[in-house]
Amino acid sequence: MVSGEASVFGAPLGPGESLSVPSYRSVPVEASGRCKVDLEFEGGASFKKFVGSPIPQEWRDLSKELLEGEAKRLMVVGATDSGKSSLCLFLSNALVREGESVSFVDLDVGQSDLGPPTTIGVSRIDSPLFSLQDSKPSILQMAGWISPSGVEDVILRKLDQLLAFAQEEYTIVNTDGWVQKEQAVRYKLSLAEKLSPDRVVILGDLPEMEESLSKEFYVQKLPPSPYVKARSLSVRREIRRNLYLRYFRQALEMEVSMEEVKVKGLRETRVPREISSLVEKHGYEVLASDRDRGRPVLFLNRKPDPDLLKMLRELGIAAHSIDVLERVLVGLFTKKGGMEGLGIISAIDSEKRKIRVMTPVRRKPKAVVIGRTRLSASFTQEEKLVLSPF
Repeated sequence: MVSGEASVFGAPLGPGESLSVPSYRSVPVEASGRCKVDLEFEGGASFKKFVGSPIPQEWRDLSKELLEGEAKRLMVVGATDSGKSSLCLFLSNALVREGESVSFVDLDVGQSDLGPPTTIGVSRIDSPLFSLQDSKPSILQMAGWISPSGVEDVILRKLDQLLAFAQEEYTIVNTDGWVQKEQAVRYKLSLAEKLSPDRVVILGDLPEMEESLSKEFYVQKLPPSPYVKARSLSVRREIRRNLYLRYFRQALEMEVSMEEVKVKGLRETRVPREISSLVEKHGYEVLASDRDRGRPVLFLNRKPDPDLLKMLRELGIAAHSIDVLERVLVGLFTKKGGMEGLGIISAIDSEKRKIRVMTPVRRKPKAVVIGRTRLSASFTQEEKLVLSPF
């Protein structure tokens, strides 16, 4: 900004200040009057001029209602690319500009503003921001996959830990864009029951979601941002790739001993002694356990033979060699259960009980938790790890 005054989602942008916008985002800069700006473009970036405010009047009205104390805990629901993050940012800026502080809870596992994909988190906002990505997370937790589908119970369980860090006067909760299926509606209702929001804000037209949530909660329907553009699946995949690259840009390889560090599943399951004995009788060892689709899953020191697989399957148990976890995202946890960060399993030596993990985390973890996302070496492909194929 050379001269004049402007704002970005309510955050002031004055002379001498600059704003950097990633290629995958569009950001509205609202001029307060005549102003002069210098623009620099890279990689096909562009800009457009619009007449009028990029912020719907209904959003401004809601911010005033929050400041008047009509709601202190807000849950925002909307389809993909409806402007959920934009609304959360605008409301947070409106509150902190009046001296309030905000706990921002990010449950959008596909494109989190606080951490890499597959994570959820909470941050404290006490000054205006140009982007929620500028907010430092107080805590991150691993959900395991880029959509809540299939890991709803994991997110709901981790949410309790996040809310323990949401201690500010106001709490604004952003959710993911999974809204269309009946399963998605049930999940959002479960989130609301856990959160107990004073108000649920729905962006856009979601009649089934609105009907379900309004039976138990005060629901307010708002228009989506008129300047948010729908992005294709390929574009969203590229955005996640950039987020992975940014997170892992300073990653180093860490060797982890399975004799010193516990390797466990996203839903760790106790292995009954009779099952361990059956596995050992066939010359195998259980190195870790999990639960998928309601069934126990065992990770063994080598690929199980057909006879053992058949016997376990008859008992409702799936089994794999632990080698199946190569290139899988894992969470690195401290002794008290706090997540230090994510890593990618780069190599496994089951004979020496060693795992190599590429991670930006420098401290040795107390536990490695297995996620559900396998990444290609170039971060261009994400595969969901299916552990119980039957």
